[in-house]
Amino acid sequence: MFNILNSTRSFINWVFPVACVCCNKVSDCSVLCAKCFNKITFIDTPYCGKCGKSFTTDISHKTLCTECFNETRRFDIARSLFVYNLYARQIIVRTKQTGDRNLIQKCCYLLLIRYATLFKNINAIVPVPSHWTRTLVRGFNPADVIAWELSLLTSIPVIRKLKRISRTKYQHKISKAERAENVKGAFMWYGEIPSNILLVDDVFTTGATLNECSKTLRDAGTEKIHCVTLASTDAR
Repeated sequence: MFNILNSTRSFINWVFPVACVCCNKVSDCSVLCAKCFNKITFIDTPYCGKCGKSFTTDISHKTLCTECFNETRRFDIARSLFVYNLYARQIIVRTKQTGDRNLIQKCCYLLLIRYATLFKNINAIVPVPSHWTRTLVRGFNPADVIAWELSLLTSIPVIRKLKRISRTKYQHKISKAERAENVKGAFMWYGEIPSNILLVDDVFTTGATLNECSKTLRDAGTEKIHCVTLASTDAR
C-alpha cells in the first residue's frame, strides 16, 4: 500500500510539477527546493522564554527579550516555527494569498513536532480572526486554515467565537507605535469560553494583535493562552 501511495504521488508530481514557494523553480519536493530550504532559519535556542523570538546573540533561552521585559504580554507563551527572513516571507505571502493547504499542513506538522508540549491540556484552537469584509474579498482567513490543519493533526477542536468587530488598518502598513492602538478594542468573544486556548496566527511581529486577542480572551474568562505562529521576527 505504501509503495502504491508513493508511486501515485510521484506520478502526480510528474504530471503536475510542483514549484518551490521561494524561488518558483520546479522542485522534486512538495514545498521548498533543497537550496531554499537550507536558507530558512528554524527557531532554536536561544530564544525568548515568553514570546519565543530568536535571539541573535548567545543567551539563555529562559531570558526575556527587551519587548517582553518592558511590555505586558497577556498570553502565557508564544512560539514560532521559523525566523521571518526573506525566504520565510515567501511562505507567509503564499499562506496569505492562496491558503496553500499542502504548505500549511507541513508547517503545522513541524510545529507540532517542535513544540508538542504547547498542545497539552489545550481545550480549543482559536484562530486570530480577520474582519468579515477582508475574508469575503480574500475568500478565506489564513489563521483559520492553520487552525484547521493543527486540529486535524491533534484532534483539538477549532472554536471561532473570537470575532474582529472593527475593520482595522493593516498592521504591516503602520509603525510599531501605532499597532497596539490600531487593534485596541477590535476583538470580542461570543459565548462560553474554554479554559485553555491555543491562539493561532500566521506571523508574530510586534505581537500587538496576539496581545489584544489575548486580552479579550482573558476578559472573557480563559485561564491559559498559548500562541503559535508560522514565523516571527528576531528578538530585540
